[in-house]
Amino acid sequence: MKRYFLLSIIVQFVIICNNSAIAQADTMKYEGLKVIVPTNDKIEKDNTYFFISGGYQIPAWYGVPMIPEFPVNMVIKGDMSVKASGWFAGAGIMKRTRTRFEVGIAADFFKTTIPIAYAGQRSTSDWVFEQSGVLTTDSMESNINRIGEVISVRAIVRYKVPIGKLKLWVGVSPGTFSSKIYFQQDAKDEPLGIYRQTLLGINYQAGLDFSVKNKRGKNMMMFTVFSDFASPMVEERMISLFQPGWKFLNTQGNYIMNPVRVGFSVAFH
Repeated sequence: MKRYFLLSIIVQFVIICNNSAIAQADTMKYEGLKVIVPTNDKIEKDNTYFFISGGYQIPAWYGVPMIPEFPVNMVIKGDMSVKASGWFAGAGIMKRTRTRFEVGIAADFFKTTIPIAYAGQRSTSDWVFEQSGVLTTDSMESNINRIGEVISVRAIVRYKVPIGKLKLWVGVSPGTFSSKIYFQQDAKDEPLGIYRQTLLGINYQAGLDFSVKNKRGKNMMMFTVFSDFASPMVEERMISLFQPGWKFLNTQGNYIMNPVRVGFSVAFH
């Protein structure tokens, strides 16, 4: 009886040792493997990026006090409306969220330039007739331009939809727009007239992103083509413009920047 009991203990000991050896073998077999925990691709470490942008303001109509008697390369309507283009540039910062939304802030500068007088020519308009009793001014000594400048600071909210390697997005940009409209004569430091106004407004945007990644799949740069829409309007008012006592009141109003703009931006992560 004792012999069978002892034999049973020996068999159990051999089984336990064998299982221990197998466990150790398994441990040695998987030693050195790295456990990778799956991550949510919506949450990336490089979720903040800076960008610089620039672009073109699609030509739009502007009301002006007068136009050159012989306009060159100008699109005009009557004698107090001119179609003009412009440019813009800016920079900003964006941050991705856990969803398809991005939020950020941007500062931009917009500029348009419209010639209203050429050196050696007279200028004409109904406004000139109202102010002076004649249809044209005297011959101008130098060029005069109407210049519109705007500095905007806008919040940005974008919703992006992945399309293969690209991302299509739409967005809104509420913010402040500080406008400066003035008439500058060549070779003179002081403007002939100036009007300033700061307004609140909102723009709408749409664009397409293309990201450049490194070998590890991390975003490095991003190129974007986009459109920017809408603009606040002002009614500029100036007293003693060009001549003492001449008053210019633009009751029809002007966009402070062209309402349709197209641009290109480069982002850095």
